[in-house]
Amino acid sequence: MYRSLITFIIVLGCIASGCAEQREVKRFEGAKLTDDNPFSASLEGRYADAFDGQDGMSEAAGELTLREAIRLTLMNNPELKIFSYEIRAAQARQLQTGLRPNPKLNIEFEDFGGSGDSKGFDEAETTIQLFQLVETAGKFENRERAAAFNSAIAQWDYQAKKLDVFSEVTKAYIELLFIQRKKELSEELVANWKEIADTVDRRVEAGRDSPLELLKAKVSLAKGEIQHNEIVKFYDLKRQNLSMFWANSKPVFTHAAGDLEQLGDIPELEAMQNMLQNNPDVRRWIVEIQKRQTMTKLAKSQATPDFTIKGGIKHSNGSDNSSFVIGLSIPLPIANRYQGARLEAIENLSKAKEQERAAYLNAWNRLNKLYAELANSHEKATIIREKILKASEEILARSKKSYAQGRMDYLGLLDSQRTYFESKDEYIDALAEYHITKTEIERLTGQKLEDITN
Repeated sequence: MYRSLITFIIVLGCIASGCAEQREVKRFEGAKLTDDNPFSASLEGRYADAFDGQDGMSEAAGELTLREAIRLTLMNNPELKIFSYEIRAAQARQLQTGLRPNPKLNIEFEDFGGSGDSKGFDEAETTIQLFQLVETAGKFENRERAAAFNSAIAQWDYQAKKLDVFSEVTKAYIELLFIQRKKELSEELVANWKEIADTVDRRVEAGRDSPLELLKAKVSLAKGEIQHNEIVKFYDLKRQNLSMFWANSKPVFTHAAGDLEQLGDIPELEAMQNMLQNNPDVRRWIVEIQKRQTMTKLAKSQATPDFTIKGGIKHSNGSDNSSFVIGLSIPLPIANRYQGARLEAIENLSKAKEQERAAYLNAWNRLNKLYAELANSHEKATIIREKILKASEEILARSKKSYAQGRMDYLGLLDSQRTYFESKDEYIDALAEYHITKTEIERLTGQKLEDITN
């Protein structure tokens, strides 16, 4: 009896081993869902410097480059770490889904402990059976494939989060460069007020200007110093805001390295729009649709009942005979044929298709708006640089000279100074707006603007 039972268990184990081998193959095929990922290459292309090499793991003192800021964020940002754990959890759920239900062992004793011949165990019958659920209509395969899609969706969400964080780091870096330029401009303004105050002082001593003009110049100088001190404090705050992306509340670096005046050519809008199909916010819904299609198949397959097979050995102590026992159990789908589950799956599939369409349209509209802002800031910065800055700088220089020679009054000098510094201030604003808008477009397209060909 027991030799036959052992043989039966070995055979069942071999069958289970074969199933396990097939599961490994299927799991590998499911993992391929995210291998063909054009946006992965775009992501690494957009921030290639940050993925290159292993140096720069800790923040260095002195100058900070955008490459170092991105790398520090990649290694230490808590939000990215959270998403990486979510991917591992999704992969663990996929692993669990790929495991078939365990067989059940059932042992029964009959005809013992009674009266007469059934007293004791002399006439007892022992039945040892193994039960195994057999899923039909591809339920296991569809469930496993849906879990693989969930893992793929988690990876797309992680890529989207990466781009979100890297984009925010880049914008924070640009804002720091922007404040640096404002700080330099305020230093120049303070120096200019000092120069004017000295000139007014000399003219007052020479009796060519009223002491009231000197008092006005000193007040303006004091206001300029106050504004400069505020910008310095704001600059320290922006440094801290940037370093918080890599969880450092006390930044070590002192300044950012970069040139806001680099204005590249703007590609055609159509070339940018062609890149939207690879945006992770859109692509994740394409995978979601594939998952919902699989879930629809799974819901339809639920109408086909599974069955349980059982087999074992029955032994009679009275006759000392043993025999095999086999059986089959099938539920009858009379009342519940999973009608509601099928309808729910169909509606969820339709919903996912609309969500994919909405995500694409949102990205499209966002790109169109950003493109107009980019072109406007590019044109504004170019005009100020080529037609206004040099002229206003020359006007201020001549005004200072004319005022010192007594050929211009104090109000004329102030007007020239205001024109020059307002022009530089607007120029810095336009540069920052251009680069921030450029970063947001690169977040949508996943490509550097310079790499998008018309």
